[in-house]
Amino acid sequence: MTMFAAKGKAASLLGQAVDLAGWLGLAATPTFALMAWISAVGLPDMTMCSAASAFMPINDMALMYLLMSLFHVSPWLKLFPPVRITATLPSPKPRRLTMQHAVVSRDDWLTARRDLLQAEKELTHLRDKVARERLALPWVPIEKEYLFDTPDGPRALADLFDGRSQLLVQHFMFAPGWKEGCPSCSFMADHTGGMNKHLAHHDVTMIAVSRAPLAEIERYRRRMGWQFRWVSSNGNPFNYDFRVSFTPEEVATGHIDYNFGEWRETGEEWPGLSAFYKDEAGDVFHTYSTFGRGVEVMMGTYAILDLMPKGRNEAEGMDWVRRHDRYA
Repeated sequence: MTMFAAKGKAASLLGQAVDLAGWLGLAATPTFALMAWISAVGLPDMTMCSAASAFMPINDMALMYLLMSLFHVSPWLKLFPPVRITATLPSPKPRRLTMQHAVVSRDDWLTARRDLLQAEKELTHLRDKVARERLALPWVPIEKEYLFDTPDGPRALADLFDGRSQLLVQHFMFAPGWKEGCPSCSFMADHTGGMNKHLAHHDVTMIAVSRAPLAEIERYRRRMGWQFRWVSSNGNPFNYDFRVSFTPEEVATGHIDYNFGEWRETGEEWPGLSAFYKDEAGDVFHTYSTFGRGVEVMMGTYAILDLMPKGRNEAEGMDWVRRHDRYA
């Protein structure tokens, strides 16, 4: 017999012994309990210690068998699942969960992120392609004379370039009689302060144009703390020609010509951006305009929100936006 065979046989015999001990343990408890009962009810005169019988409700033999029965109860307890006793503690304050989202391992996240990167690269290439097409868009000469009211007095459109060849106009919704400018346009204007310094050093002048009288514009501009140039088109058709302002008669029809087509809503003022170029001869050309969601190019805050876990987090477009001096 090999050493491994001998060890295997010994282990088998040991296992059988353990099994036999387990069964004997199970048999001991009911056996001693039965003997305790017989001693208590059948043989009342059997005592081991006469001193104990004076105050014990059962005789000495019954007590001994009962204790032996309890001593061997352990194998029976193993047959039942453990009972877990827990103290009742005050419930902690529930943590507010605002989102339900997939949670994965880092490796799975990297796989998903690389897939998204491909889509982002495609979007970048598409954006570059659209930018090239935008540059190739034909220009329209500005033949009408527009005269604007500015802090420096009346100025023509060509004068607003301020020595540069490119001009970007924010069509700021602020009609005559309004107490304050549009909150969405104000949100856009909040982004111009940092950009203007860079744009001015790259041959671009940025201004805002509204129909409100200059005094009303200046009062609101000072309130908001803006430093950019803002002029009034009050008294000239600039806003109407560029389809960001509409006459009461147009509004009354129930549809307006906005964003290069019939618009589903009406109103006297709408936002937009328009770009112009002035050549060396001083002639001015309209090169580009964008409306509707196209004006989001001036809302850098949205570009950041698009990167965040909750995204833009709005029920309707810009429903959370306030004028910056009206946030609580």
